[in-house]
Amino acid sequence: MADKPHRPNGTERRKSPDRRILDVIIFVTVVVSNVLLVLIGHVSPESLIGYSSALTAAYAAWRHQSR
Repeated sequence: MADKPHRPNGTERRKSPDRRILDVIIFVTVVVSNVLLVLIGHVSPESLIGYSSALTAAYAAWRHQSR
């Protein structure tokens, strides 16, 4: 029986350095925007989950991923 070439599954795939940097930038942007919205007084801390979820979903859709 011939050995099949190893194909990584979803958990073994490595992100490119550029993509990791973009993910970190997006994460920091979401955190900073949420902190600013609370400090300015536009939203309550309890409602941040909705804003965070919306921003994360928009980023996932933009990256064509389903998480």
